[in-house]
Formats: sequence, structure tokens, C-alpha cells
Amino acid sequence: MSGNLKEKGQESDLFRGTEPPKRKDLMAQFRKLKDTIMGILYILVAVALIWAEKNGYATFGLNFTYFLAAVMCLYGLFRIYRALILKR
Repeated sequence: MSGNLKEKGQESDLFRGTEPPKRKDLMAQFRKLKDTIMGILYILVAVALIWAEKNGYATFGLNFTYFLAAVMCLYGLFRIYRALILKR
């Protein structure tokens, strides 16, 4: 029978080319969770920075505070994007 399969051009080994089942990559899942949490924290710190400036708890200057908050929000959104949307 195996000779018959080789004559027809079919492979006799049924498992050739198959890969073993992949395990879940725990480090990749941990990295995704860490990036998501850090992105949310960056955004929350930016909001807290603006709130502290508006209520007089911090005196960095309004323009500098808005600039710093904008940079932190963009970086936080980038980390969330990298964790959830990009496929690594």
C-alpha cells in the first residue's frame, strides 16, 4: 500500500509538515498586560497633572503642564496601541 501512495506522488508520512501544538507564550501575555496598564497609568498621570495645575497644587506653568500632559497622553496611547492592536 505504501508503494501505491508513492507511485501516485502522495506522501506516506501523514505527520510530515505538521507542527506540534503551540503553548501559550506567558511572557508575551505578561508584556501585553504590562503595556496596557502602563499606558492607562500614563494617561491618568497626565490628567492628574492638569488637575493639580488647575487647583494650584503644582506650579509648573500652564503651557508646560499642557505640553507635558499631551506628551504623556500620546505615549500612553502608543503603549496601549502597541499592546492591543499591533501583532508581535
